[in-house]
Amino acid sequence: MLTEQPLLITTLPVTFNALKNTFVRIEGDVFQGIGGRVLGVITADTNANTNAPVIVSGIALVKTGSAIIKGRSVAHNVNGLAVPCTVGDTIAGLALDTATGAGQLIRILLHAGAIYVE
Repeated sequence: MLTEQPLLITTLPVTFNALKNTFVRIEGDVFQGIGGRVLGVITADTNANTNAPVIVSGIALVKTGSAIIKGRSVAHNVNGLAVPCTVGDTIAGLALDTATGAGQLIRILLHAGAIYVE
């Protein structure tokens, strides 16, 4: 069983219908493509124009957008799902589990802001 270990949870006003276990931008709006600053992971389905609970530090469960290898840096896709980092992506965290495809929940150690250069 996978468990979350949040160290800090805050609320963020969101301008869209936010889904649980997805990344959210610091601006509280939808991703405008790959890249952009991630605040954290939404912990409950949230209606537009309300406050979403967001894990900003610790280990969060995140839904995947593709296969991910344990130990690799992850970014987000346009739907806020975890995907492997590629050169130039903003790192959202480190995968603590392996996912064999999209739609799976994995644990992510959150750390935002660095640019992936490998």
